[in-house]
Amino acid sequence: MPFLIASRAGALADRTGPRALAVAGLALQAAGMAWIALVATPGVSYAALVAPMTLSGAGLAVAIPALTRSATSTTPLADIGGGAGH
Repeated sequence: MPFLIASRAGALADRTGPRALAVAGLALQAAGMAWIALVATPGVSYAALVAPMTLSGAGLAVAIPALTRSATSTTPLADIGGGAGH
């Protein structure tokens, strides 16, 4: 699922700017983690964790491309490998 969202999030970050997508994505990820914290017990079934983990993953899939775009968009072309962490 993240690979379906991430490519669209990267394109959307080019149009709307990365800040809104980063905030929205990290809010979704936080909501998913909070949901897991509410339902997590020693006997919780995997089925009960599918929806919150999907929400969390979708949030990261939205936020990471936007944050990467933000970090590398101001890096000079000659230094782009270093700006991307290589």
